[in-house]
Amino acid sequence: MPNTRDTSDTDTTSITVVIVDDHEVVALGLRALLADADGIDVIGTATTCEAAVELVTKKRPDVVLMDYRLPDGTGAETARP
Repeated sequence: MPNTRDTSDTDTTSITVVIVDDHEVVALGLRALLADADGIDVIGTATTCEAAVELVTKKRPDVVLMDYRLPDGTGAETARP
């Protein structure tokens, strides 16, 4: 089935995603799966809580897929305001 999504001008319907996982194979796998999905753009990856906060602050994604256990803390602690 051909891609019929309108890509003229700026596509404001895409969901932007940041992946946070310290296991490279997991992050690469998630990125590969999401790359095939229409309307989803992975805009960055991080491997630590500190890097995740910096990236999310800079890129402002719609969704963050975050591992619970990371080298410098937990995803739950990092997600708290």
